[in-house]
Amino acid sequence: MQRQGGARSSPMRQGILQDPLFIECYANDNWRGKKLDVGKDTFISRWLQLHGWTIAIQALPETEVRGTVKTASDFLKQMFR
Repeated sequence: MQRQGGARSSPMRQGILQDPLFIECYANDNWRGKKLDVGKDTFISRWLQLHGWTIAIQALPETEVRGTVKTASDFLKQMFR
């Protein structure tokens, strides 16, 4: 499946991204037996919380990232995930 724009950046510890269990779960993320599209912030946030990591957020005007809304049909599909 080809991914469309909207990519964001976030710094993370190397040890998290190289953890074999993280990699396995990230590559095979599923819900009710249905494989999910990996790469979503929700998986990473959920993983970090479940494994005791602290999540920090920079909420300053100079760190703001803006994006565009997808076409109407893509936006509706995203809302039903």
